[in-house]
This record gives sequence, C-alpha cells and structure tokens, in this order.
Amino acid sequence: MAHDPGYDKALDIPWHAYRTWAGTARYLKAGLSRWTSLTLWLAIAGAVLAAAGQEFGAVKAFTNWPLAVKGVAILAAFTVALSAYFGKEALGGNKTADWSRARSAAESLKALVFLYRAGVPPFDATDREDKLFGLVTAIEENVATIEIRSAPPDAKEPDLSPLTVDGYIAQRVDDQIRYYDKRAGEYQKANDRLHNAVFCLGAVSVLLAVMAASGFVPALVGLIATLTASISAHAQNQQYQALIVIYQATSRRLLALKGEWSASHKCDADTVARNAFIRSCEDAMALENGAWTGEWSRKTPAPAAARDAAAPGG
Repeated sequence: MAHDPGYDKALDIPWHAYRTWAGTARYLKAGLSRWTSLTLWLAIAGAVLAAAGQEFGAVKAFTNWPLAVKGVAILAAFTVALSAYFGKEALGGNKTADWSRARSAAESLKALVFLYRAGVPPFDATDREDKLFGLVTAIEENVATIEIRSAPPDAKEPDLSPLTVDGYIAQRVDDQIRYYDKRAGEYQKANDRLHNAVFCLGAVSVLLAVMAASGFVPALVGLIATLTASISAHAQNQQYQALIVIYQATSRRLLALKGEWSASHKCDADTVARNAFIRSCEDAMALENGAWTGEWSRKTPAPAAARDAAAPGG
C-alpha cells in the first residue's frame, strides 16, 4: 500500500504500539463488562429465587411439594454462589488496573504521535526520532506485565504526515471532542436507565408497604430492597456520573482552547504560539486520562455489596 508523500517511517513503531495497547484495552474492557453484567443478573436472579422459595414455603398448597420448595432454595443458593464467583472474576487480580493502565498507555502513545507530527517540543530538534523511541520504550515498559492482545489491522492507511495547526485541530482536537461528547451521551443514557429502574423499584416498595396486610408482602419487600441495592451498586461500580463530568469538562476545555486560537488570528508561522496551543490541548487530554484512571483506581467492589444483598436472608 502506497504511503502519503509526507509519511515518516519513524512513526511506524509508536503507531503500531498505540494500536496494540488500544486493542488490549478494548479486550480487557469487554471482559470486565461481561463479568460485571453477569454478576448483576445472577444477583438479581438469586434474589428472585430466594424470595420465591420463602413464599412457596409459606403457602399451604406447596406443603405437598417439599422437594420443589427445597429445589428452589438450592437453585437460589447456587445462583448467588455463581454471582459471587463471577464477581470475583470481574474484580479479582489486577483486571481493572490492567485495563486502565493499557488505556492510559494507548492514549499516551497516541499523544506522542500527534506531537511528533506537529513538530512540538521535544520533537523539534534533529534528535527527535531518538526521543520518540525513548518515550515509546518507557511507556511500554510501564505496562510490560500486561498480556498483549493484537489489534485488528487498520481499515485504511493511517495519516502519519506532518501537521499544521489546522490539520491538528481537524484530526486531533475535533475528533476528541466528538469522542468525549459521544461517550458522555452514552454514559448519561445508561446512568438514566439505572436511576429510572431504582426509582420504579422505590415506588413499588412504597406500594407494597401500603399493602402490609398481604401475606406475600414481607418477602416481596425484601426482594425489592435487594433488587434496588443490586442495581444501585452496579451503577456506582460503573462510575457513570464521574466519567460524564470528566468527559464533558474536557470537551468544553478543548472547545475553549480552539476558540481562543481562532480568535487570536495566529498561524503556524508563530512557532511559540502554535506549540503552546498544541501543548495546551494535549495537556487537557492528558488531564482527562489521569482523572479517568484515578476514578477507576478508586473503584470499590460494588458487585460484592450487590451479592451480599442478594443472598437468601440478606
């Protein structure tokens, strides 16, 4: 495949490293999402089965079916045990830390590529290639203990040619703004769905409290409380609200920097100003990456709380 005339072969190494660690981060994220979702659904199923077993045991019609009642109770315990096991798989070891480190490495490598293409310090001297390779090596050494997953080939030839400020804004700043806005919107929808579920469960709990005279109410009240705790714990575990704030703030910061540059009427000829602008944009994105990593490093094992609540008698 023919390269762009301005293609710099020195960027092959950092671009390949970026693609590799971005693919690794996506793989790790998919695994975490799969395990945490399975943990939530098993916790909910265990709570429903436990409540059903209690109700069956209290209904006279089921007294002639002791094995069925016992079977439901055993199935509930089995489901809760599976939830605990899968929750351990999701949060055990260094899975969350590995994911955040892989993503951080990918973002750092991507930043190096754009800084090099724009010729921003430290990539504005004759030893720019040596500095680039040294920084790539340092980043990869920091994640050397993580199992690498190969990324799929680029769908099209990447543009690794030199960048003007306008090109940097189009390919880097605008692209990141779209990414932050899209992810913030997706997380907001997911967060809203979970909060709506908790709200509806709360309303059902109030109605059941009014129906206190019913024999089914005690177990159902406990079931609703368990479901509410499980979903609330899952929402907390996903860090949606914190990530929404981080992404929205970074998007606004990049928009402000872009507006300031446009209003200044400066151009590439003003090397000091262009380098300062590009550095400010990269600093804003690096701050987002650091804040994002910090949120996940403080992540609490919320699924464990959900499993405890789902346990029979919990």
